[in-house]
Amino acid sequence: MLSRLPERTNHHTVALADTSILSRSDQNDDPISLTLLLLRHAKSSWDDPSLDDFDRPLAKVGRSAALKLGDFLAQSDFEPPQVIFASPSVRTRQTLDLVRQGGWAASVPVIFDERLFNFDIVEADPTSYMYFVKALNSSHRRVLIVGHNPPIGALAYNLVASKQQRKTVSSFSPATFCEIKWTKLNGWELLEYGKGRLGIVLKPRDFPW
Repeated sequence: MLSRLPERTNHHTVALADTSILSRSDQNDDPISLTLLLLRHAKSSWDDPSLDDFDRPLAKVGRSAALKLGDFLAQSDFEPPQVIFASPSVRTRQTLDLVRQGGWAASVPVIFDERLFNFDIVEADPTSYMYFVKALNSSHRRVLIVGHNPPIGALAYNLVASKQQRKTVSSFSPATFCEIKWTKLNGWELLEYGKGRLGIVLKPRDFPW
């Protein structure tokens, strides 16, 4: 069950995903390859206790980490996604803006969806995020989700196949970025836990400069 979102004032403009992007595709007999990119927002600031959680901005160290991640992705010619889905919170928006500032995924469409501003999981089961991914249209074979812990880290942990891969993503610190791949799958709706292959994993400590 999706958790109830906190009420917010009208100045928060949220673009919800249209059904052509989120709806499931027709079943296809030809297996395809799917790639899910996951990004947790960078470290946020708690300096202003009067701010609603939704409105908290990035801390200085978080801004630096997001910029470095974006620079690395751009300079390494890492393949961008076809579409980006992100939580509409201030810290996720700022993280995404800074990651794309260096040119990586700069022209990729972004959909802000309130379902990704969600922190409610049962044990290690990120139900809302998993349901969100399984509802994606499989015409989008490479997708980036920018969200929050604990659900985004739990999603990465549960999707990958091996104990070693789970250990790699078990600490999904702010600004962690990872890639999970599937081959010979007929669509996102057929995803199961423990079947994905972990690709690149990047964390702020990987960028000491």
